[in-house]
Amino acid sequence: MTKEDAGKGLAKASAFVAYAKAAGIFWVILSFSLLISAQAASIGTRIWLDQWTTQVTDSKTGSEVANPPHSNAFYLGVYGCIVVIASSLTLLTNLTMYIQVGQNAAHIMHSKMLHGVINSPMSFFDVNPLGHITNRFVGDVQIVDETLVETYVTFFNHVAQAIATVVVICSVTPLFLTLLLPLFGAYYYLQNYYLRTSQAVQRVSRLTNSPVYALANTTFTGISTVRAFGMFLALFSELSD
Repeated sequence: MTKEDAGKGLAKASAFVAYAKAAGIFWVILSFSLLISAQAASIGTRIWLDQWTTQVTDSKTGSEVANPPHSNAFYLGVYGCIVVIASSLTLLTNLTMYIQVGQNAAHIMHSKMLHGVINSPMSFFDVNPLGHITNRFVGDVQIVDETLVETYVTFFNHVAQAIATVVVICSVTPLFLTLLLPLFGAYYYLQNYYLRTSQAVQRVSRLTNSPVYALANTTFTGISTVRAFGMFLALFSELSD
């Protein structure tokens, strides 16, 4: 029997590349493009509101301009169109990310995992207990189905928001560019410190499930023997502990 070891260090970039390939590079690029467009439209609403206020209000007195270049209905109509575009792009982004990217990746990676286990030689099952295999299917598939897609959406959302924020700030205060490199260095250091600890804890937590699945599989396989010797309560107590 082989001992189930926890990985060390940060998750490799190849794992995320494999996830992107399973999801489809086209859908990944499309979802990110839609997200950037949605962020641009969201910023457009703020710019248009600023333009609206500037055109209809006197900057010196703060009073309403007597003869603005356009009516309030015009500004309100354009603002409404931009809001509809931004909302539509956000909806398309979420549909693309969760349905196309998430479902495609989950389906393909689960199929590859199942195909690999089914076509493994008998020696594979001799050295890998069923508890280890079940733990991988339950834990890893759950991560691919739920955690990875949420991480993917959150990552791209934060990247798009960061790009939009930096562009807006730098357009008003160009000197902010001089602070980007120190801020990026501090963020990178804190990120590595957090991720190493977080991933190590998650790996150890997942390893503790293997003995439970192994005992459950053994119990279900020999359920007739367990019932014959009246050991159901003892096994139930051991599973509960």
